[in-house]
Amino acid sequence: MTSGFGSVYSQIDSTAREYFPTQIGNYWEYQTFAVPPDPSPLTGVTIVGDTVLPNGLPYKILEYRDISPPGPDGFREYWRYDLGTLRALSSHEKKKVP
Repeated sequence: MTSGFGSVYSQIDSTAREYFPTQIGNYWEYQTFAVPPDPSPLTGVTIVGDTVLPNGLPYKILEYRDISPPGPDGFREYWRYDLGTLRALSSHEKKKVP
């Protein structure tokens, strides 16, 4: 398992919130373009809930699933806004996502 923190910065505080709303139930699909002959996978992401992590801060729970090519497993990430910055805690341990 690998874990890490990351940040997504916007030029204006409200911009990140407008283009990356974090309400439970929001869903996105995105495609990563690979160099042929590797496939360019399509991934679905859903915000499934809220949680408080051991650091005492609230995070949104995001579930990732491989759509094409289909994959049996997914993974979760934890995101939160902090002073206008979107921060992510990633756990890339592939596991069954309900």
